[in-house]
Parts: sequence; structure tokens; C-alpha cells
Amino acid sequence: MDQRFAGMVKSVLQNANVIVMVADARYPQRCVSRAFLESVSSKDKRVILCLNKADLIPKHIGAGWRRCLHDTYQLPVVCISARDRLGTRHLRDAVARQFGLLGLDGRKGDECGLGLVGLPNAGKSTVANLLKGSRSASTSPKPGHTVGVQSLRVKGLGYMLYDTPGVVETLMREELPLADQLLLCAFNPMTELATEEMPDAATRLAARFEELDPAAFEAWRLDFFPWLRAGQENKASYEGPSSISLLFAQKLGKLQKGGVLDERAGASLFLQHHLSGKIPVYEHPPSTFS
Repeated sequence: MDQRFAGMVKSVLQNANVIVMVADARYPQRCVSRAFLESVSSKDKRVILCLNKADLIPKHIGAGWRRCLHDTYQLPVVCISARDRLGTRHLRDAVARQFGLLGLDGRKGDECGLGLVGLPNAGKSTVANLLKGSRSASTSPKPGHTVGVQSLRVKGLGYMLYDTPGVVETLMREELPLADQLLLCAFNPMTELATEEMPDAATRLAARFEELDPAAFEAWRLDFFPWLRAGQENKASYEGPSSISLLFAQKLGKLQKGGVLDERAGASLFLQHHLSGKIPVYEHPPSTFS
């Protein structure tokens, strides 16, 4: 881990009494780190699991993950959409309860700290603004936007809120397979990948979608590329994950000289489509979770 980032996370953990782990509600199993949670719990910290971007999944999927994660970790779990300000009260109430269990009340002068941790692009800064009730933490749809610890005083509740960069000490981006990094939007492929690397990245991401929910991925393809349903022979067809770039090139008319479909441009468009949260494929809660 970058020592500067490691120091930031350590500082937050030292100052925070309550930790909110922010995870992408679409992929909780890949976002939540058991090792990190156990490490924090051993330090007598209270922990809340916050599943953000719940607006991108059906309500019953969110409810299933909430039950599953609660049963697995015996921790409070809250589903929210920080962007749409849904679930604000539930998260605020959960934070207040955890401080109360520690016998702390910032309004009475107790020193209280709330730390936000999670992978890049989980929406931590947006959650920070939601908790504070004003736009104080800088936000961006680009992964890794927060580059230093941001400290915010939450007026009326009397606690300090610490927002970290997108790093968790025991679950670093570099430890994840590239397909999962792409799935979780843990980095921005538009800026961090060379043009010639785009088709391979798109193939890996499409393959991950196929593994997660092949039926949902197929339903999205048939809807987004209507000629697939019609069986038009003069257009690109889906022959597996490696063909997703050509489908996007066909859809948006991206051609090279000679009228050949531009695979690299199509790959870039597919990756951007996912970064925007427009592909409705997500993890389904298992009956057991390890």
C-alpha cells in the first residue's frame, strides 16, 4: 500500500469511534472485507455497513443483502442512495445509535469521530455530504477523486466526520483481479488504460457480467442492441464477451477507414456505459455468505 494512504486510513481509524464502511450495493460480496471488519472490531470500534447506490438495484435485492450481511457480520446494515438522498434518516439514526452504545454524545461535549472507508468510487464523499446535510466534501463520478483525508464538523450532532481516499488497508485495489476492478469502477479505465488495452478490458468486464447473471446480461443486450433480437445478418452479433466492443461500435457507428468496426472505440464506449451505472447486472444475495 502507498504509505501516505496507509497513514491516512490509520489516522482515521485512530480518531473515529464509529466506522461506516461504504460499499457498492450492486456488488457487496466483492466490496466488503471480512479481514478489515474483524480488525476494526478488535479495536473496540462500532461499525455500520452502508450499501450505497441502492437505486441501481431492485428493492428485494437490497433487502436480501441487508439480511445476509447482518446475519454474517452481526452489524447494522443500511441501504441508501446518497446521490438521490434516499435512506438519509436510516443512516443518521444508525450512526446516532452506535455513538449511543459507546456512551458518547457530541452534543454534550464528548469527543466523537465518524470515519468513512471503502473502495474507490463507492460514494464516500457523497455519503459525507448526506450526513452533514450540506455539500462540503468534494465529489466526482471519477474513481479516486478524494486524495486526502477530509475532516468535516457535523453541526447539531457534535461529531467530526473523516472521509478517506478510496483505500482500505486490508482490501486494496491492487489485490483485486482486473475484472473486479473494472466491475467496481475502482479506477478510471478512460485515463489509466492505453487505447490498445481497451478491448481486453471490455472483454474481461463482459465476462464478469456473464458470470454474475447471464440472463440479466442477455436481457440487457437484447434491449440495447435490438438487431440481436431481430437476427439481422448484416450487423455485429454477440459471440461471447470478446464481441461486446464490436456491438458498441455498431450501435454508435464507430468505424475505421474502410468501414471496419472500430473495436477500440466500441470498447471505450462500453466501459463508459458501465461507469455511468447503465448496465443492470448485479450480485444476488446467497443463502450463505463467506
